[in-house]
This record gives sequence, C-alpha cells and structure tokens, in this order.
Amino acid sequence: DPIDAVWQCKSRVDEIKVSPAFHLKKVLSDAIFGNAPDTVLSAEILHAMNQSTCMVSNVIGPSQEAALGGYDISDLNFTTAYVGGLYFGVLTFKGNLRISAILD
Repeated sequence: DPIDAVWQCKSRVDEIKVSPAFHLKKVLSDAIFGNAPDTVLSAEILHAMNQSTCMVSNVIGPSQEAALGGYDISDLNFTTAYVGGLYFGVLTFKGNLRISAILD
C-alpha cells in the first residue's frame, strides 16, 4: 500500500530527527577531522565516493501537467554529478519514463 509506505517513511524520519546519532557523528567527525590537513580530507572524500562503480537514482516526477514560473514544463530530465563511474538517472514525468546515463 503506497499510503502506508509514506507513513512508515515519515515515522522513520521523525525517529531520526530526534535521535542523538547525527549530533554524535558531527562531534566525532569534528574531533577526528578538525585538525587534519585538507589533503587528508580530500583523499578521504574521494576514497568514500569511489567505493561504488555504478549508481542508480530514481526520482518520481509529477504525473500531471506541471508549470514552473508560469511556463508549462514539456519535458523533464534528472542527472547529478557522480565521480564513481557509471550513473543512471531514472525519472518519471507525465506517465513517461526517462533514463539518463552518465559515464565519467
């Protein structure tokens, strides 16, 4: 049931909002990386980003006609920057499926 799935997702997000985990992660990250040189930080970021070689993201767009700034949207596409290799952006808009592929 899609409605039930939305409420389950909301419930989980509400739990995360009041959890101390994010604050603790920030405190620990600041303590560990706060005095590290920029080269260490950039190397860690690149290492973390290169753990996967393919990423797929799925975005649900409007199922009906849509407008932005008073102009009708005739087509919609979704991509993002990804340094890990192959990226697939999957988007639905007005009942149509759009798949974009980016290879870095």
